[in-house]
Amino acid sequence: GSQRAEHILLDPEVATIVPLDVEISDFSNDLENLFIRLNDMQFNRGDVLGDNPLTFAAEDTDEFDGERIVESCTNQATVILSTSTFSDFKGLTLPANRGSISAILTRDFFDDFYTIVVNSPEDINFDNPDRCDPDFLECTSASGGGSAFYSENFEGFGGFTAEGWTNVNISGGNTEWIIGSFSGSSYAQISGFNSGDDEINVWLVTPTINMDGTTAEELSFDVQTNFDNGNILSVFVSQDFAGDPTTATWQALDATIPSGPSSGFGSFAPVGPVNLSCLDGDIHIGFFYEGSDPNATTRYHVDNIEITGN
Repeated sequence: GSQRAEHILLDPEVATIVPLDVEISDFSNDLENLFIRLNDMQFNRGDVLGDNPLTFAAEDTDEFDGERIVESCTNQATVILSTSTFSDFKGLTLPANRGSISAILTRDFFDDFYTIVVNSPEDINFDNPDRCDPDFLECTSASGGGSAFYSENFEGFGGFTAEGWTNVNISGGNTEWIIGSFSGSSYAQISGFNSGDDEINVWLVTPTINMDGTTAEELSFDVQTNFDNGNILSVFVSQDFAGDPTTATWQALDATIPSGPSSGFGSFAPVGPVNLSCLDGDIHIGFFYEGSDPNATTRYHVDNIEITGN
């Protein structure tokens, strides 16, 4: 008691800690361990929309921390929210709206990239229901019930060029899609890990697929997401692709790419079906990988691409 009286002075004023407003692009060592606020953010649609939205940190793949992607509606930059599997709110469902998040800026366990940590769910003020997801292709006619008229499972695959695919890194780096295999199964594979490229933009585009002889078409494929540190795979369709993905017109497809474990291999999961019934003529499906080493280097395996029609 006497030591407290002599050495600790209590001020009657109680101050509120105000977070520092920053952008993801501002992250630096100078901001590390500070209380920051990111505005106009949302969780990735693959984590919060659909029948099984994710929790903060109570999924089977969450070993020590739940890592969830938060994305900026201003410039599409992303950061990972890390939540301990011992937190008292680990089982709460992630909010699906859009807004601000106040958090401590820190680094991941291996000191590879920045992450943010919240003290409680109240630090997430997602009060705007108007999400900023891309404008997806919306085919309103009925689809499904047909048989496959285009399929690729990469077994006995002769190489992307020989098979009529386009595989190009439009950023000029070395990262490209390759053919991987495990337990006798082959698939298209990509990862930016250890590439040394701070900008990774890679297209994998199918050969020409003609839609004139069918109706009620649907696209489906399987994805295995591994060493997940960002949802950086998107799927598009083009009706005017002529060999250069940078000059083609691309329409985003509502294909939700599954999340995976941050420190290991996931399992293949089905994606789709995606309704393509409003498309005619020649089309190309494009798989676009948009990463950055070391911040966003998720490894994807894509297999069993199929378009069905009647």
